[in-house]
Amino acid sequence: MGPRQPKRGRTKTTPNQRKEQNMTQAQKILNHLQNGNSITAIDALNNFGCFRLAARISDLKKDGWDIKSEPWTTPGGATIAKYTLPLYAKHKGKAEDSKLELADHDDLTGICWN
Repeated sequence: MGPRQPKRGRTKTTPNQRKEQNMTQAQKILNHLQNGNSITAIDALNNFGCFRLAARISDLKKDGWDIKSEPWTTPGGATIAKYTLPLYAKHKGKAEDSKLELADHDDLTGICWN
């Protein structure tokens, strides 16, 4: 017998792909925000298959994340919410629950924002 062949129609997944598959929608959204990205409902649907972004944002806020929303006008003229996680944001929950280690707002004095 030769080497074992993968089953047809199945592709081998990498460890990063398996980790991504096991993350909840809220974890994926939080990771996206922690990487400095903003997100809208259409982004959440296209990138994470999330139909209820506002509910996931509410869950994250209840968990202590200081997520901000601002109105954003689409090219078609509709106004929707755009969510961001500020650079100075800290998780307000238990320290061991937080994966975000950022400076206090006071620690950011002296940084030039251009």
